[in-house]
Amino acid sequence: MMATGRRFWYGVIGVLLIPAFVVNLGVVPFIEDESIRALVALEMMLKGDYLVPTLNDSLYFAKPPLYNWILIASYRLLGDVSEWSSRLPTVVFTLAMAYAVYRSSRPYFRDHHTAILAGLMWLTCGRVLFYDSFLGLIDICYSLVIYAIFMSVWHLGTQRRWWLLFALAYGLAGVAYLLKGLPIILFMPCTVLAFAVVSKSGKWLMHPGHLLGLTIGATIVGGYYYLYAQAAPMTKSLGGLSQQATMRTPLSHDIGTVIKHVVTYPMEYIYHYLPWTLFLILAVRRDMLQRLREQPFFLYVAVLFMVNILVYWVSPGTYARYVLMLVPLTYLIGLFFYEKADSSGWQIRVLRTVVMALVVILPVAALAGLWHPDLRGSSYNLFWVSAIAVVLGVFGGYYVYQCDHRPIILVAVLLTLRIGLNIVVLPSRAATTYGSVAKEDAQRIGLKYLTDDVRLYEGSKLDYTSSFYLASTREVLTTRDYDGVDTGVIYIVDTSRYAVPPQLTVIDSIKKREARQTLYLARR
Repeated sequence: MMATGRRFWYGVIGVLLIPAFVVNLGVVPFIEDESIRALVALEMMLKGDYLVPTLNDSLYFAKPPLYNWILIASYRLLGDVSEWSSRLPTVVFTLAMAYAVYRSSRPYFRDHHTAILAGLMWLTCGRVLFYDSFLGLIDICYSLVIYAIFMSVWHLGTQRRWWLLFALAYGLAGVAYLLKGLPIILFMPCTVLAFAVVSKSGKWLMHPGHLLGLTIGATIVGGYYYLYAQAAPMTKSLGGLSQQATMRTPLSHDIGTVIKHVVTYPMEYIYHYLPWTLFLILAVRRDMLQRLREQPFFLYVAVLFMVNILVYWVSPGTYARYVLMLVPLTYLIGLFFYEKADSSGWQIRVLRTVVMALVVILPVAALAGLWHPDLRGSSYNLFWVSAIAVVLGVFGGYYVYQCDHRPIILVAVLLTLRIGLNIVVLPSRAATTYGSVAKEDAQRIGLKYLTDDVRLYEGSKLDYTSSFYLASTREVLTTRDYDGVDTGVIYIVDTSRYAVPPQLTVIDSIKKREARQTLYLARR
């Protein structure tokens, strides 16, 4: 097999990156969480009110509005309100996060190519590559901001640039609050604690720059709430954030559920961020702590991970995307020991054997996908699945015979799998998911009653996915009406909660994805 250099594989990865992250990005309908982000942003645009988040014109308290502003910027820049324009910012932040991991770790690895690999690991871990990177959610953007706090504290702290450290860290904390609310209250003290432990000093906490940073962070957050208070009552805004912050913690679960989560979470964590979490096996050694102490940056990374993961470790409601900012820390530790690994050690032999088996099996597994009921019987799928399997087979051959570049070749393999997902699986998923049925029905209703006054009847629940497609089609808010029934108004009635009022006549129906229910449109 023809020998190839590292530059060749970087070129292959560069060619694969764009199709891996943008092909068919907008083909699958929104999931509910995406719809909430998009609907809040759409309603802000339709009302011209960029301070007060609403859903179906009711005040929305679960998240501050910064990510909605980012979505609005994307909508206006692309001239389109859709899945594509909602998800493109996620792609940008995913690539930015990979670059941040590379830049922040480059000074500390013996070989700068290891730092490049660290960024590529983030980009191609299972959870990011095959799920979060093609959803229009807050979490990757938020993770980038939190990771920037982690690294700014270390880099500026070791340089003793206290004024800039506090100004930047607390400024970023203010930005993080406007993205997701109260979780930053966990990350800031944990980051400070990790740096204090590794630096063996806490005197810097009394530096006057601390007060400057607090002022900057408070100004960012307080400035928003000052403007918010001019436009809407503040009574429930902080309560909604508090509920969001605590609903998945031990405070909301019984002790049995908490204990089960504590026991199973380490394996769950390793699973979600495969294959690169396998590198952690290299850290399983008696002198692990001693090795880390030889390089304080990696000791900081390890302590930072441990103090931050504890809350999620005991919180049964934790989603995998909530800890995406901690995942690069895992990979940095794995790569630190990878650079120092003894090629004859049992750890490196186990790692190589497991990954080798994975790479060799993948072409066969890809072909087996043709027997999936949603894919078989299509010449289009036959061509693309076969092509992906051939490429995976070629890359697998290089992986077996080209020992020097195996991790980089694995990146190319994973990106090829993602391209296969984009081309074959996502269109099939869009064709078979009930979300597409609900989307088409909401758009049908939107076009049919384009100029009518359409409202939700009292507490009727139209899921936010259908609400988004209805509002984006009509370019009008769907408001809620508790004040009775007015002549000329079309009411959406959820008959699982209410009977259709006797003075109204059913004229149509609308499907919603949630529970696959049907709601009815009625007018006087």
